[in-house]
Amino acid sequence: GADAAVARYRQLRARHHAGFTLDLGERPLSALATRLAAEGRAADARRMLELNAEQFPESAGAAFELGRAYETAGQPERALGQYSKALRIPPGHRQAQQALQRLGVGGR
Repeated sequence: GADAAVARYRQLRARHHAGFTLDLGERPLSALATRLAAEGRAADARRMLELNAEQFPESAGAAFELGRAYETAGQPERALGQYSKALRIPPGHRQAQQALQRLGVGGR
């Protein structure tokens, strides 16, 4: 399941992070989450997005995607936190601002 995938990712990242043998960046995790969501595995997709946000804490994209996953899961408070973070990383992240407005928060 998702927890086993997270553990394996961490093992691989620890072993290969400095090398160029594997792409352990933000995009592969995001793509995996998208695929899992399309397969109806929303909880697993959300877990991959949580890992992505953990590994790439300065990524507005990772925070925004995690916010969308939380919003879809009916967790608006968690979504608000991620959208707010995405808005702070590059000030003016338009999609994050729109999401905050949709959830009834001003966006700043």
